[in-house]
Amino acid sequence: MIFDEEKYTLGERNIILRSAHEDEADMLIDYLKTVCGETNFLLVNPDEVKYTTEDEIKFIKHHNEADDSMVMLAFVDGVYAGNCSFTTRGSSRRARHRADIGIALFQRYTGFGLGRLMLED
Repeated sequence: MIFDEEKYTLGERNIILRSAHEDEADMLIDYLKTVCGETNFLLVNPDEVKYTTEDEIKFIKHHNEADDSMVMLAFVDGVYAGNCSFTTRGSSRRARHRADIGIALFQRYTGFGLGRLMLED
């Protein structure tokens, strides 16, 4: 699902949220390696991130084309800060409310409400 660009202000910071673009695949792989080293709360260690550019492009393309999943990137004052992804976890009517949500931000962009903004929007 494509998330059209939205602009927000959090305190003094200008925020842009939007869908990922395929040409950002390498940036997203590098980001993942960095944020996985900044905290123990993510699922893998930096050396376990083995995605190729092609893998990441497929991930982005799948989420952008799907009706039930999305990758949202966050930019703070024009600088990439992190992302949030959503994927549904069931196809039956009873399970449509279930989803996997992953959110990770560079450590320097935590603590001022960016993650909350991404989940609320």
